Amino acid sequence: MGVPHASLAPLDVDAVIGQRLVELSPAMVALCRASIIEWINPAGVSLLGAPSAVGILGQSLGVFLHDDYRALVDDGLDSLADEDGPIPLKLIAAPQSPPIDVELRVVPVKGSGVGEEPSSNLFMVEVRDIRERVRSAEALRDREAKLQGILDTVAEAIITLDGAGHLLSFNHAAEKMMGYSQAQARRLKVSDILPSVEDMETFFRPHSDRYESREFLARHKSGADFPAEVAITEMRFGKNHLYIGVIRDISLRKAVEEAERRHTQELEHKVEERTRSLNRLSRQTEGILRSASDGIIGVDRNGVITFANASASALMGLAESDLLGRATRMVFRTAGVHDPDEGPLSHMTARRDMYHEATNVTLQRHNGTTFIAEYASRPVDVDGEWVGSVVVFRDITARRQDEERLKVAAAVFETTADGVVVCDSAGTVIRANGGLEKITGWSVADTMSHGLGVVLFAGAPEAWNGFLKALSPNAERDGSVLWEHEFWAIRGDGASVAVRVVVSEVAQESIAQSAADIANRRLVVVISDVTQRKRNEDQIRHKAHYDQLTGLPNRALFADRLEQAAALCKRADTLMGLMFIDLDGFKKINDTLGHDAGDQILKGASARLQSCVRESDTVARLGGDEFTVILNNLVSRQPAIELAKRILKILVPHFDLIMPNGETVPGRVGASIGIAFMPDDGKTVDAVLKSADAAMYAVKDSGKGAYCIFGEKPVRPD
Repeated sequence: MGVPHASLAPLDVDAVIGQRLVELSPAMVALCRASIIEWINPAGVSLLGAPSAVGILGQSLGVFLHDDYRALVDDGLDSLADEDGPIPLKLIAAPQSPPIDVELRVVPVKGSGVGEEPSSNLFMVEVRDIRERVRSAEALRDREAKLQGILDTVAEAIITLDGAGHLLSFNHAAEKMMGYSQAQARRLKVSDILPSVEDMETFFRPHSDRYESREFLARHKSGADFPAEVAITEMRFGKNHLYIGVIRDISLRKAVEEAERRHTQELEHKVEERTRSLNRLSRQTEGILRSASDGIIGVDRNGVITFANASASALMGLAESDLLGRATRMVFRTAGVHDPDEGPLSHMTARRDMYHEATNVTLQRHNGTTFIAEYASRPVDVDGEWVGSVVVFRDITARRQDEERLKVAAAVFETTADGVVVCDSAGTVIRANGGLEKITGWSVADTMSHGLGVVLFAGAPEAWNGFLKALSPNAERDGSVLWEHEFWAIRGDGASVAVRVVVSEVAQESIAQSAADIANRRLVVVISDVTQRKRNEDQIRHKAHYDQLTGLPNRALFADRLEQAAALCKRADTLMGLMFIDLDGFKKINDTLGHDAGDQILKGASARLQSCVRESDTVARLGGDEFTVILNNLVSRQPAIELAKRILKILVPHFDLIMPNGETVPGRVGASIGIAFMPDDGKTVDAVLKSADAAMYAVKDSGKGAYCIFGEKPVRPD
């Protein structure tokens, strides 16, 4: 029980009852003068984690507040008493204990007499523990996050709307389908994506708790409309309404339905034409029937063939005389069905009420071969009396094979590792596969919106210009290939990727003539990742032209560089200097300390040689301990002489050689340098090579450790 402060006035009966109720309150209740606690109920003692009220009374309320909130009570509780509602903050019950989430309310306490003004600086402080409420809110947020994660993995577009038709949420599939991001979608109404939906209350009339799926025209962010199937579910929260919509893009289904409808209408139209022709029994009509590309037969009410055109005879592999007068069940055998009476044509010609529209069946010819037939039938009436039937059929085997090839092509399109893009003659992307995303790092949706110029040709403007030029109807081509090129592209993540791009034109039945025909051209762009091949080729080229130990140009690259320098020398009318350098003392180190020590000498010497020359000069290793230096564009011999002196000097310090046992041993080498100049010492590459080699051997013969210009005496620097 709380302990009343000694300074409080005696309480009357009502006050005692009120105090008792406060003491039993589950919330913390305290009386504070200014911010000093003068009385506190048991719930407050328990909340603050004290054994009794003694340790609490007389302390500032701020002692028990988290540091972030302590400034609220430093100047008293007057400002908090002006707040209309509870104030959320954190209490510290005991040292090292976690903060407690609470709501605090401050009320000024009136004087003891009726009508008295509030006591000076005396306040009632009510504190409620809201930790459970905070945990519940966090759990709710966690569930909402998990639910959003599930929605983002669903393949179908899912949206939520309020009663006024405002969009509340948009899953990932909806973003891809409609072209809007989540943030953009929240600023839209349902009429922005379903233009015909203007009023939620009148448009969606529930039959039960769920609305039936209906078809609408949906509108993409780009403004393009497409057919969609929408199912709406209503959820009620009191007076509030929440609508959940599932949207499916049915463009492909509609296209298939339209194609089937047109095909059925075409076939029905032909059947009607053939039926009218038979009814008129006109020789002219019979001639037309006989010349038709579709197979046509006339059957009486007993199922006997009374008419057959040439196409029917050819399709079944029988002469017309072999068809006439025979029962259809004996002629039209279904592949795999041994009982003639079970064939579909047998049933349909035996009864007036059994007719077919655009039905497919596999028929067997007289010679045992089969073909896929599409057939339709109609009754023939004369003066209202049924006298038989007419059947029209065609071989659709090739069409079925084309359809299968299209299915295979579609499967290859979607599963191939290469990127495949279909575009028009302006380079606008019409379709792209997932392989492109793996190569470029751009999604299919990004490719559709940004175009190939950004997705594939960023950083390769010359390739982009070549690509656009290839799309021109007048561009030169190699067979069906319009353009083929390899270049380095920049992926969406900034990495480089080497690609091979091949552009081909989709074959058309006729050559495009008009501007409309040209605009309807379809081009296929195949993008292959050749990064690894390019890197392998670079490695092979590097190994073919550079010494593997020192990284210097090898003999092959040296010869190429020497030819280039000689050509430059002739054009610019300048000197080209050539040095032959042989390391003195290398063989001794190699023989006494081992080949590993010799390799360390070669790598160290090559590094020192490179540090002496200009960027335009070439240091190469011909093999063993033989090095060369090509000096380009010299106006005199002096730079070559100065370089020879630097080389002899820079090789003087010993090399620290690390032995297999970890010991470091000093190794010293010198150099014998032969120098020749072009054209002074040779007007051809071979001539200047021989001159430089001869000058080097002159140094060797004189005792090594010097340089020698061809035709002069060796010089040993001081």
